[in-house]
Amino acid sequence: MKYFTIQWAKGELSDKEYKKVFTNYWKNLEKIKNELPNRVYFFARNIDLHDGLFKQIKYEGNTNLEIIITCGDIQKGYSDILLKYTSASIIPDIFTEAFEEIQQNKIEILSDEIDISNDIFVHRFLIYPFKEFEIYFSGLDFMKINVKDRL
Repeated sequence: MKYFTIQWAKGELSDKEYKKVFTNYWKNLEKIKNELPNRVYFFARNIDLHDGLFKQIKYEGNTNLEIIITCGDIQKGYSDILLKYTSASIIPDIFTEAFEEIQQNKIEILSDEIDISNDIFVHRFLIYPFKEFEIYFSGLDFMKINVKDRL
């Protein structure tokens, strides 16, 4: 993670440093806005995956990746976010290591960030228990579907 680091998630930053993380992330997002596809920028600005649970993953080796994440809370309601990545690669391939846990909705998203790295779009994830992975992709589409509850 470039912005929402493990130290950030564990509360190891001062209040000032903690707030600066958000400012720096949003500034970077505005800086790369014109390089991102509109749909990717909209996703980064409007879809909050914090506390989301992985529900389903379909990965067709270095081509297409589909992930369903259940997000939300009691106050706002819950939704499934279907993410469809094209030309996707995952580093490290945490899904192979944690597939069973993911299938049992036991892996929670602490934070995520959209960025560009070496001219390639990247979606970074910080998950509990404090592991990171990145999805490099050429395209991303998503759909939000309201659901009854988190499980």
